Amino acid sequence: MFCTNCGKEVADGALFCTSCGTKIDQEPAAQPATEQPANAGAPESVTTSAPDTPQTAPVSASDTPKKFNTGIVIIAAAAVLVVALALLLFSGGGGYKDYKDLVQAYYEAIYNEDVNAMIKLFDKDAQKELKEDKDYIKEELEEMKEEMNDWYGRGWQRKVESGTREREERGTYSVRITVDGEFHEYLYIKRDDKDRYYFTMTGCGGGGASGVVNAFFDSIDKHDVKKFLNCFEEDVYEEILTFIDEDYLKDQLEIMDERGTDLFGKNWRKQIKVGKAEEIDKDGNITYYEVEVTLDGEKEYIQVVKIKGKYYLDDGSMGGFF
Repeated sequence: MFCTNCGKEVADGALFCTSCGTKIDQEPAAQPATEQPANAGAPESVTTSAPDTPQTAPVSASDTPKKFNTGIVIIAAAAVLVVALALLLFSGGGGYKDYKDLVQAYYEAIYNEDVNAMIKLFDKDAQKELKEDKDYIKEELEEMKEEMNDWYGRGWQRKVESGTREREERGTYSVRITVDGEFHEYLYIKRDDKDRYYFTMTGCGGGGASGVVNAFFDSIDKHDVKKFLNCFEEDVYEEILTFIDEDYLKDQLEIMDERGTDLFGKNWRKQIKVGKAEEIDKDGNITYYEVEVTLDGEKEYIQVVKIKGKYYLDDGSMGGFF
């Protein structure tokens, strides 16, 4: 049995979903067919003969209402179960027609610390990779929920609001998220050719080249070390940590945030406008992009590389914002 709200499997007979709390509608169990004597006739109320026509033909098994209806119920239930399993196994989560529903499901997965629900929010290719790292995702969800509780209180999931989507690249969008009326972060999503929305796994934050740049500034604004490191290719990520530890890096992100506040005000992150990405070069399986970033009327350009379908910041061209 599955919850009609969040899609999580629940135990048979459960009254409420243990993940989202939605009440589970219980279907009455099909009544087993009653054995009938071999010489039993059909009930008089279901005869199809005319009133004046004598009943000369013997009653067949197909004329027994209880047995006939029970068989249909069993077959229909089996068909529904097969279809449901097929959808779960092969749909890849199915995506969402409304991007706001996708965002809501994302924060519900965080609130419930539901690894499987989170994985289903991504496209099929991303799901294959994420399923191999469930333990890490579980730890991340626990940390994210704890942070949300600290920042906004335990009822934060009811205060999340999605802004309008803004196009980044073809088929990819950024969505501005507020919690209790305060800016929280940008989420990056994509729309497929069937007009369904998913999250993407492209560097940090998703959303292609522009999405990685947005996620970089988000990591500074939130002092998020892991998000910052994930903006870089693995070799660069590891090289950074050979020179400095994560505590020192967190201090540096705080300093960068303070400098942004000193130069552009407390809401400096909201003032940053990340433009579209433009492809500028290609070398084998590496594609280079240039992303225009505007802050306080000044334009800078940040280079992004695409390697094996994922986008990362080019560590040699970060510009000079702070």
